[in-house]
Amino acid sequence: MASLESIRQKGTHSKLHLDLANAETRRYLDGNPGEIVPNPDGDPDRPTFIYREKVPVPPKISLMIGDCLQNLRSTFDYLIWELVLAANNVPTKKNAFPVCLTPSAFKDAKRGDRLKGIPAEAETLVESLQPYTHSDPSDHWLAILDELTNINKHRRIFVATLSGFSMSGMLAELDKIVEWGDPNTMIDHRKTGNILTAEQVQMQDDFVPFVAFDEGAVKGMEIGLLAETYIGIVAQALDGFERFFV
Repeated sequence: MASLESIRQKGTHSKLHLDLANAETRRYLDGNPGEIVPNPDGDPDRPTFIYREKVPVPPKISLMIGDCLQNLRSTFDYLIWELVLAANNVPTKKNAFPVCLTPSAFKDAKRGDRLKGIPAEAETLVESLQPYTHSDPSDHWLAILDELTNINKHRRIFVATLSGFSMSGMLAELDKIVEWGDPNTMIDHRKTGNILTAEQVQMQDDFVPFVAFDEGAVKGMEIGLLAETYIGIVAQALDGFERFFV
């Protein structure tokens, strides 16, 4: 019988990988793996500082985050399989959830039978999630998730680095965010950077270190925060398909 149960389990497994990654990250950061040093590219008349790693980020953290995101991406392919079953059709190896940056790519995916056998209303909902419906498709959360998992699956371990932010600097950045609930806005604006002013360095307890992605559209983003955000976004997206399994 078709259901969302196996899909939800995949999401739960993503959270387990994230919890493991967060625990490893805490152990890494507890070892004081970085230091604040003068910014070599800064203005001599107004000194700034950067946070530099002394100890590289352990690969196991990147591997765990990769497993977390891979499980999230797989939930969408699981979803298509279950939607075909829910419509009393037989899934095939061609069935899969497309991630398309253009309308023509989505049409090609349909011609390739990616969505064959799912209810017509479900197809409309799948299309509404496509990156090309966003003003900047390459920055859409699903496009980024798809790209990250392709890197993880086919190319290499994620590149991660030690970074940090000033609490006062971050609060200033948050004031600029208009639509906090939009994950794409979050990705654009939470890159508070690694540049600190002398005043920020002097403030007690103002600096917070973290492990960040060091590549692609998510460069500078804290890896645990991104994964946690995506777990919530994916769960919300799946909620829209509940009605097909009643």
